[in-house]
Amino acid sequence: MRCKDKEITNLDEVIDILDHTNVIRLAMNNGDFPYIVPINFGYELTSNNQLIFYIHAAKVGTKVKLLRQNSLLSFELDTGHQVITNEKA
Repeated sequence: MRCKDKEITNLDEVIDILDHTNVIRLAMNNGDFPYIVPINFGYELTSNNQLIFYIHAAKVGTKVKLLRQNSLLSFELDTGHQVITNEKA
């Protein structure tokens, strides 16, 4: 990470973020362009402090096809934000 002062490494802080987030965005390799999809998710913390993510998906479809082709992906979570409306925006 470029800005080490913004990196979150404390597991309790990570869990707090996960507990306040409903949607994960997965970015998968789809050839020349990434395939990004917002998905509802759950997670489990194992006894050795490993996080396991569970995502909502059918057994067939683009997500499954891409993950079978290449299991490497990136993800992004949003939390603690709101839409601000302003007539000047």
